[in-house]
Amino acid sequence: AKLRQADSNVCLDHPKYLLASDLASLSVMLSKTQVELAYKIGEMLTPDPSIDNGRQQALLFPEYRPLVRLGTGDKTAARQWWQYAFRCVGRMNGQRSWVEFHRAFMKRKQYIPLFKRRAHAPREASEDGPPKKSSPRKSSSKGDDECHWIEPLSEDEEETLILLEQDRSISVEGIMIWRDMADAQVRLEKEKHAATKVAAVKSKSLFTSLFGSSGGGSKSASSDDEEPPIVLSVEEMKQLEAATMEVAESEVLSKESKMYDIQFVLKSFHVNLTSYNYNSLAVLTMGTAATSFSANADGSYHFDFALASLSIHDKTTPNSLFGTVLQNQVTVKGDKAFSLQLDKSKQGDQTLHVQLSTFEAIASPTLFRDLKRFFIASQDGPPVDKLKANPILAQSISGSVDLFYDAAEGPPPPVTRE
Repeated sequence: AKLRQADSNVCLDHPKYLLASDLASLSVMLSKTQVELAYKIGEMLTPDPSIDNGRQQALLFPEYRPLVRLGTGDKTAARQWWQYAFRCVGRMNGQRSWVEFHRAFMKRKQYIPLFKRRAHAPREASEDGPPKKSSPRKSSSKGDDECHWIEPLSEDEEETLILLEQDRSISVEGIMIWRDMADAQVRLEKEKHAATKVAAVKSKSLFTSLFGSSGGGSKSASSDDEEPPIVLSVEEMKQLEAATMEVAESEVLSKESKMYDIQFVLKSFHVNLTSYNYNSLAVLTMGTAATSFSANADGSYHFDFALASLSIHDKTTPNSLFGTVLQNQVTVKGDKAFSLQLDKSKQGDQTLHVQLSTFEAIASPTLFRDLKRFFIASQDGPPVDKLKANPILAQSISGSVDLFYDAAEGPPPPVTRE
C-alpha cells in the first residue's frame, strides 16, 4: 500500500492525496457458526426498536449533559439536570442561541490570553515547586526568542485555564484553533518587538553621531528593563484572526488541481462457505478486481470498477454433474466479466457505462436450500441429528480433514453380522 499527501496547494501533475493498494491474493473461510455470531453481535449493537415507537433515541446536546447521576447522593445532581433540561429546551426553541454564543465568545476571550501567557511567558526556576508570578521585565534569562513582556500565570489563573480546557462544551477543534490564534499573536508581537529594537538602535546611533556618547552604560540597561510591553492594535488583531480562521477552515486548492487518486487491485479472491462441522457448501472464486477513483477540485471525478472473472462452485449437491453453477464465458481474450465506469464533468454532466459479459448458470435446488439456511440465523444452534455417530469425518478449522470424536454422541454403534 502507498499513501501520499502533497504539501503544495497547486497540484496540476499529481494529486493532493494519493492512495494505492495492491493485494496478490485473499482467501476467506466463513462458517455457519461465524454467521450466527455476527448476527448476535449486530443484535446487541442495534438499539431496541420498541423504545419511542421505533425511533432511535439520541442524546440531546451531550456537551451540556451532567456527569453525575440522580440518586447517587450528590446534592447538586438534581440542580445540574434541571439546568441541562433548561439549556436543551432553550437551544431547541432558539431562545438561548445568543446566550450560548455569548458564553462561547467570553470563554474564547478568556482562554486565548491565558494560554498565550502559559505557553510563552518566561519562567523562573523555583526551589519550592512551580514558578511563581514575578515581573517579566526582571527575568534572569534573556534570549532572542524570549517574550519578556508577557507575564506568567498565577495559581488562580492556571486553575481557570485548566477548567476551560476541561469544559466539555468546547470542542477539541475549537481549543486547537484558539491555541493557533495565541501562537500567531505571539509571532506578530515578536516581529513588532524586533522592529522596535531596530528603530531604537538606528535613532540611538544617529543621536550618538551628532552629539557623541555620554558613557552611560547603566542607563541603557535600565532602559531595557523599562521597555514597554508589546500591544497589538485592533486592526492587527482583526487581520490576524481572519488569517488564522482562513487557515484553520481548510487549505483551498486551486480549481485546476487534482484532489484525490485512489487505486485498489485484488488479483485473486476466494470465499469458502462451510456448515457447522466445516463441510464445504459453496466456493466463490473471483479473478482480478480493480477499482479506481479520481476527483478534481472543480467537482469532476472518474470512477471505474472491473472484474476479470467470477465463478461459483457447488460443494453440497451429491453426485452432481455440474460442479460449477455460475461462470462467465470468455469470448474475446482480455474480456471482463463485469465493468462499470462513472464520469462527471465540472459542468455537472454525468456518464454511466456498464458492461456485463455472458454468464452460464446452473440451478441447483439443494444448493439454494443450503445457502438459504446458511444466511438465516438459527436460534437452536447446530442440529444434533446430523451428527449421526462417532467417529465423525469432518474438516478442522485449519482446513485439514480428520476423524473427530464427540463425547455427546456416545460410543459408536455396535457392528452387527447377518
